[in-house]
Amino acid sequence: MSIRFLFFVFTLIFIFEGCQSSESRMESRRDSTVNDSLKTDTPAKRSIPDTAGKSMTTVDTVVLIEVELIRKSLRGTILKKELDSIPPDQKKFKYEAIDLNGDSTTEYFVSLPGSYFCSAKGCRTYLLNHKGKLINSIYVTDLPLYTAGTRTNGWYDLVAESGSKYYLLQINKGKYPSDPAKEPIYKAIISDSAKLILNVMDREFKTYYL
Repeated sequence: MSIRFLFFVFTLIFIFEGCQSSESRMESRRDSTVNDSLKTDTPAKRSIPDTAGKSMTTVDTVVLIEVELIRKSLRGTILKKELDSIPPDQKKFKYEAIDLNGDSTTEYFVSLPGSYFCSAKGCRTYLLNHKGKLINSIYVTDLPLYTAGTRTNGWYDLVAESGSKYYLLQINKGKYPSDPAKEPIYKAIISDSAKLILNVMDREFKTYYL
């Protein structure tokens, strides 16, 4: 066997191994890129302001903060005196966040759907500010609530159903009326563009325990 032939064979082997090594390095880089991408995008990052105006990274994180804020307010102040009287299976709530007055901070409507909190005219609903402080209670209302398309002192006017009738709720001295049935009957047609708040008829809201 000639020296030239042996040299040619060794050259082919060297080139083949070099290609394999290069392909292996490229595969490794691709795997690393994919793994890094998964670490970055799962869960997908979204810039969402929390109640303190800071930037959060995921919807779940924001919800967790809001739920704990509401739970602390309900247990610590709003329901503190009657907490022991509430049946264990009814110590739960649903909520929806909405900016009612255009100040770029959220308010929270909190619904307590158990029979302990309800009567024939409706159920108890609380409105909290972005720090979890009670703005006021609305004691007998069916859900959903609606925005009326008008404002009073910068706050949305609300339409609430109670006893199969609709009533207009307007902010007064920083609070909405607690008993809708004592307010003017809302005679206008609710606009298709009205915001529906706690629309439990058409949407599923997660239930959280106290």
